Amino acid sequence: MGKHIGVFDSGIGGLSVLTEIYRKAPELTFSYIADTAFNPYGNKTEKQIIQRSHYLTQQLLKKGVDLIVVACNTATAFAIDDLRKHYQIPIVAMEPAIKPAAEQSQTGKVMIMATTMTLSSDRYYHLLERFAEQSQFIHQACPGLVEIVENMEVVKPEAKQLIHQYVLPALENNIDSIVLGCTHYPFLKDIIRELVGDHISIIETSEAVSRQVVKKLETITTVKKPDERLPEHKFYTTGSLEHFKSQVAYYWINPISKVIIKALKESSTSKH
Repeated sequence: MGKHIGVFDSGIGGLSVLTEIYRKAPELTFSYIADTAFNPYGNKTEKQIIQRSHYLTQQLLKKGVDLIVVACNTATAFAIDDLRKHYQIPIVAMEPAIKPAAEQSQTGKVMIMATTMTLSSDRYYHLLERFAEQSQFIHQACPGLVEIVENMEVVKPEAKQLIHQYVLPALENNIDSIVLGCTHYPFLKDIIRELVGDHISIIETSEAVSRQVVKKLETITTVKKPDERLPEHKFYTTGSLEHFKSQVAYYWINPISKVIIKALKESSTSKH
């Protein structure tokens, strides 16, 4: 059986990352945790985000994963350094694609769409500093977009209305690139593309993260015994199981052999 990766996000957004990883490495087995009960992370405190990130990491470690992907920009911004300090397992994280956007921009004006918490983090600020001389960055917090994706309302008029509200002012500022700084936002990419046209680049990090995952897995040696059974890919949620089943059916497009969708049971002491 192939190597086993663990992926977690505040909700269903991390499927945009997992889809790309699985496309590159279909031999993998995966366990995905959506922290739906605490979604969205964009309005949580730094302490809450760090606590949840530790809890979800520990749950994935119990499932015997070989590598963990933090498929959430907000969790990365506040918790990744702490996670890497505490756990020996390789941990791949998200980072807004500011570098490629700055390098390819012709106008020198780049829009960053992200959650309020991501935009307020020190990690994001330091990332911007590295490219401040190359480009002018327009930062746009996008409250409500995560909830639209979580509620599977991406084709409803409200989604288009909110995206117009966030993106139109930046278009008037001569941007030529938009960075999607939240893993939920790629599910809204078609609406954004319809608004901005083909001359503006829409950049996300799923491709880069998937390449990094594959590269790191090549360096990991496992001692697991061969298993002739089909791998069991598992999706877990900390929230409503029925709602999560609908989300997976709506967003997961890869045909895979066997999928198990379960609720992740928590003790009262794990809830912060």
